[in-house]
Amino acid sequence: METHVTVRVVDHLNRPVSGAMFVINESPVPMPEIALITNDAGEIHLNLPAGRYCFRASAYEATGELWLELENTKATSIELMLKRHPTGE
Repeated sequence: METHVTVRVVDHLNRPVSGAMFVINESPVPMPEIALITNDAGEIHLNLPAGRYCFRASAYEATGELWLELENTKATSIELMLKRHPTGE
């Protein structure tokens, strides 16, 4: 069974970030090594099996990472916040 996952990428002010690059960095099953781009609402929609995932997103010199333990449910929504890094890091 797969779960429909909505990931909403937001900035440090909790505003949606459209055009952010999103990747699944770690997953319990083999995943294609591709990046997805968030829609105008800052969202990515996925269907994933249960397990532990590491999601990463980046846009405009800001990045974010989120670990998720996904259980078999019909749907779940999460937010991934991007944070700017000081220049030179």
